[in-house]
Parts: sequence; structure tokens; C-alpha cells
Amino acid sequence: MCFPEESDADNEVYACFDQTAAKKFESLDADFLNFFDPDSLEHIVIPAVISGDVLCRCGYFTSFPDQILALGSVTEDQLGKVAETGKVTSDQFVPQDWYLTPAACLHFYPMLARRADRLPTALTTRARVFRRENRQTAPLTRLWDFTVREFVFVGPQEQVRERLAHVKTAALDYARALFSDVSLQVAQDSFYPTPTNNAKVRLQRGNARKFELIARFGDRTIALASFNFHDLHFSGAFGFDHNRTIQTGCAGLGLERWLGALALEKGAPA
Repeated sequence: MCFPEESDADNEVYACFDQTAAKKFESLDADFLNFFDPDSLEHIVIPAVISGDVLCRCGYFTSFPDQILALGSVTEDQLGKVAETGKVTSDQFVPQDWYLTPAACLHFYPMLARRADRLPTALTTRARVFRRENRQTAPLTRLWDFTVREFVFVGPQEQVRERLAHVKTAALDYARALFSDVSLQVAQDSFYPTPTNNAKVRLQRGNARKFELIARFGDRTIALASFNFHDLHFSGAFGFDHNRTIQTGCAGLGLERWLGALALEKGAPA
């Protein structure tokens, strides 16, 4: 594995991989896909950027404003200064209403809205996603730029919950073959602390809507995957709920985190 040159190893925001690690990366992803019959999944490709309108409809600005990474450009009158100094300062930067994708599943819901009359039941993508970590970053396990294998499930509640249960069991069994101490536990999203978001935390935990697959290494833990039941949150917001009968859920497995956990399991630093 390798990291950016001339940087602090305790504050990595991204990682790159040598050939050996890249092969393991691909092997892990192939195994994750095998949690399901390949013919049962619709494969989707998503972009690295997402519009502010979609994030707003998903509730991302109100729930996670501290995690957003915005795109922008240098103003025309400052281009010469940037060329002269070789850097961009905040007063030269104009944000646009476009953002780096913070969660892969957010691209799925506008697509599903356009296909409301012929909804798929299970979709997947492998995508780079981007979140500003307001906690200290850590090599491979807490990055601003990372990769997920994402599954999204669509349908009546019972069907969505069945698929979430299936992928939870498959991921746990797979992790148990690799790590000595893993478990599933009820979790919560890292909502920005407001009264409304604090109520979301209580609802999420009280109804066990989010689980994480946790690997433990002494006093350190790594969340390898998350499993989320959305209820009507997205299907209602994007108008494919079919009179409140269609709900969604998702599962995301962080590939860099699995590589970091494998290094820790072998006793190597990660």
C-alpha cells in the first residue's frame, strides 16, 4: 500500500494502492458481490459529483452539513494571480451548487423516481465517495475519499428487511472467516447535533434502523459495513413510494476499511 508523499501518516485524507493491495481490493469487492445471485442485481455507475438539489431533497444539508465537500472554481479576475502564486486562496474560490458525492445511494433515488412504473428490487454500484471527517483521519479506516460497494433495496417493507437481513448475515459470516473479533451492533448516523437531528438519532436507535459490522483490535474498532433501513424517507421524497407501499434500504461496505482491518489482524499498522 502507499500514501501521498510528504504527508502526516496520522492525517491521511486518501490512499492509493500498490499492485498487491490492489489485487486484494478487487478480490474483496468480488466476494461482496457474491453475497447475492449476480442475476438478481442491477449494476449502476454513478458520478463523483452530485447536485445541491438532490442533496437537499435527501435531507443531507440539514443532517450532515459538517461532512459536505463543495465544488467551486477560481474567478476569472483571479486566474492570473493563481498562475503567479501557484495556489488558490478562499477569496479567489467561488462555490457552485455541486458537491462531491457523500453517499453512493443518494444517486439512486432520482433514477428510481424516473422509473417509478418499473422499479428494480436490488441495485448495486462500486463508487468513490467523499466526506469531510471532522474527527481525526486515519490511514485506510477514516478517509475523506474512500470506496464503497453499495447495495440498495427497493420494495415493500418486508422484502427490503429480508434483503438487509441477508446481506448482514453474509457480511458477518465473511468477516468471521477473516477476523478474530467481529459483531453486528445497532448504530446511528453521525448527525450534526441539532434538536431535530437528536430526535432522528433516538428514532434510528429506538427502531434499530441502522446496524454496523464492527471489527475489534484491542481497544480499537473499525466499522466495516453499515446496513440501513430508510422506511419512506427516500421513496416519499422522490415520489416512488406508490401510496406508501414502497420503501428502501441500503448496505455499504468500505473497501479501504477492510484492507486496513486485514493489516491490523496481521499485526501490521493501519
